[in-house]
Amino acid sequence: MAILCIQTLPPEVTLDQVQAVTKDLIASGPPAGGISHAVIVDGGQVKIFDVWESEKAMNTFTSERLVPAIQRQMAGMGGDPTSPPPMPEVQVFEAYDAMGA
Repeated sequence: MAILCIQTLPPEVTLDQVQAVTKDLIASGPPAGGISHAVIVDGGQVKIFDVWESEKAMNTFTSERLVPAIQRQMAGMGGDPTSPPPMPEVQVFEAYDAMGA
């Protein structure tokens, strides 16, 4: 079953940082199991809305591609790439009606 994942990033994470990570990720092609992706700014905080074919697909993408991309961006900005990235607030819902699923 498809899922909707909503991530509200910590206030210190900027839209420019998110877009830099996205640019890095796009270079490797679309993620397996990804259906849709949208980024918004709401009240100064970045929110990411993703629809995935399954929670397993989302978790695989996160561990194998997203976290390494964030670590590369942190290193490029002079941060410690071995330290954990700022953690978003994450909500996951079953998506009963998703285009492309």
